[in-house]
Amino acid sequence: MAATKQIRHMVRFNATPRAIYRALMDSKKHAAFTGAPAKIDPKVGGRFAAWGQHLCGVNVELIKNKRIVQAWRAQNWPAGHYSIAT
Repeated sequence: MAATKQIRHMVRFNATPRAIYRALMDSKKHAAFTGAPAKIDPKVGGRFAAWGQHLCGVNVELIKNKRIVQAWRAQNWPAGHYSIAT
């Protein structure tokens, strides 16, 4: 198995938590801001795909308009490799 690194990166957005939550949890809104197809099941345990089928994952924790935790991976990543986005 290839060696991997842990990377931590924090970004602040100039938007309300509600706007960010809606953009990330609504398939149509997500597709509108990325310009690529997205399919999102907006519940804990729900699966999602973004950028067509290039990214996929599962919602780990959701607190409406406050917090999103997702495990996701790119299509070309080694099997079993996921990133956690909060």
